[in-house]
Amino acid sequence: PGGVAVIHDPRRDAPPDVLAAFNAMRAEVGYKPTTLAEKFTLAEAEALVADAGLSAVATVSSGDGLAALGFEILIRRPA
Repeated sequence: PGGVAVIHDPRRDAPPDVLAAFNAMRAEVGYKPTTLAEKFTLAEAEALVADAGLSAVATVSSGDGLAALGFEILIRRPA
């Protein structure tokens, strides 16, 4: 009771400029560019939450700046 789960994953529909900035930072340290083809869009993540019957206890959000690269699903179990 009262537990919390957080799922964070990159978005397939991340803003192109944010993805470019993220990949530029990866390149600076020798990492390959990240790809998002197998990821979910923000709308698909919201649909997954609804389909799982978690809409009453979960929120799906995405931030600004580099945080727009991903989404977060916050699930709160009622106390």
